[in-house]
Amino acid sequence: MNIIIPSCRNYRQCWEPWLAFQNHWWPECPYRVILISDMSPSSDNPLQFHEWFATEDMGFCANLLAWLLPHKEEFVIVMLDDHWICGPVDEYRISAGVMAAMQFRDIGCFRLHPSPGPTTPFESGWHGASDPHTPYRISTAPSIWRVSYLTKLLELLERDKPDDKQYGFKPGTAGYFEIVGSLMSMTFPETILASSVPVIPFINSAI
Repeated sequence: MNIIIPSCRNYRQCWEPWLAFQNHWWPECPYRVILISDMSPSSDNPLQFHEWFATEDMGFCANLLAWLLPHKEEFVIVMLDDHWICGPVDEYRISAGVMAAMQFRDIGCFRLHPSPGPTTPFESGWHGASDPHTPYRISTAPSIWRVSYLTKLLELLERDKPDDKQYGFKPGTAGYFEIVGSLMSMTFPETILASSVPVIPFINSAI
């Protein structure tokens, strides 16, 4: 499993602090961190992403889809470039989330931050199901995604996007992914799980 960060040259100022915060709070991260961008990260920074996936800047959804289509992984963690880790990462609960998704094939996504949290908590106390009508059910907060589910969602978002900003966000952007993706997810059979605790705590730098 890899950590995927969709980005572009306009957000290049986020990359160095993202790496610095990750190195401080999660120095033994067992996953490769892959940057998707139309610009190569600077080689002067002693902290580097494991891989740079080059693509023209086609928008959040299209850039992420460009990486997913040629790769055959079952799961990925998606994080934003301006979401900086701000506390210890709970690797045990990440592993538990992956194990749950492997065991139950109907799980499409496991959100690793309570933004929002579960609407139907499980007995474990730290996670549960997200009701289909939950706002921001599809979120850009750190999440484990089943690649087949995320690919299906992104392909529909790219195929059916309107020509205007009727949803308040430009089609193809991260905000559009959350708002319209949440609406689309209501028609999918897959289950969305959410943590009630910050498994990957982060601050939104909102650059």
